[in-house]
Amino acid sequence: MAFAAGALSIVQMGATTASLSSAAATGGTGPYTYAWYRSTVTGFTPGPTNAIPGATGLTLSDSGLQPGTQYYYVVVATDTGNGNVTVNSAQLGALTTPSQGIN
Repeated sequence: MAFAAGALSIVQMGATTASLSSAAATGGTGPYTYAWYRSTVTGFTPGPTNAIPGATGLTLSDSGLQPGTQYYYVVVATDTGNGNVTVNSAQLGALTTPSQGIN
């Protein structure tokens, strides 16, 4: 079975926070490691400038986001048992909720 990253899903969205999850990688040799990346540009390439520091698990609690903004997330899975082969998940788009101003 070919090595593949898991699908991403939205657990909950707020005005400045996002809770996301990733299914575990499959295939390959394992064990696997994970790294989350975020951008406001669709189709972005994961790299050092858009890595989310400390986001290395199958769940992500992202904060400090801008209200009413479209974000895109990718998880890069690494198969450490197979020479550190990497594969990207499909991109997930997530829109934060608008801020609720006080009138």
